[in-house]
Amino acid sequence: MLVKGHDFPNVTLVVVMFADSLFRFPDFRANERAYQTLLQVIGRSGRGDKKGIALIQTYEPEHPIFEVLLGNVSEESFIEHEREMRQELGYPPFGRIARLRLEGKNKAETFRRAEQLAEGLRGWVLKNEGENCEILGPSDAFIERVNDAYRFDLLLKSQKAVTLQKCIGIGREWAEKTEQDLLIDVDPYGMG
Repeated sequence: MLVKGHDFPNVTLVVVMFADSLFRFPDFRANERAYQTLLQVIGRSGRGDKKGIALIQTYEPEHPIFEVLLGNVSEESFIEHEREMRQELGYPPFGRIARLRLEGKNKAETFRRAEQLAEGLRGWVLKNEGENCEILGPSDAFIERVNDAYRFDLLLKSQKAVTLQKCIGIGREWAEKTEQDLLIDVDPYGMG
């Protein structure tokens, strides 16, 4: 609640328990969001004339986020590190990604179908050498089961939006033919 920009002038102590959960989320933007959140919550303490204290519990005090917050590393170098990581891995803005999520009541059958879709997409990429699209997975979704439906994810990565759209189109056609529930999220904001 304190992160949301409220102004409580008498707050002089902010405590963040298990801050690691902010950057351990399976999302390439996790460090960026964790840094923003921690910076905001720290700013809630010690407003006006009162001094403030922020206590952060972590199992990784050497993590780059804490190095920046403590002033040991500049914010610019943290941003550059995140940019380099995204470029190396082909994540936005240096590439495009899409998550294809399959859902079904039978876990084994849904996983088999996810494997079938992944192999079909990989086969298309091999046949079309000019089309560079990496197919990762299938893997369990971060939240594996919702409303008695099992969920498996494929992650598609490409340097070109056109190639990514072709792969998505193949996935969509496959889902229609097989009557498989398929959720498509291009450049998903959360990977969970």
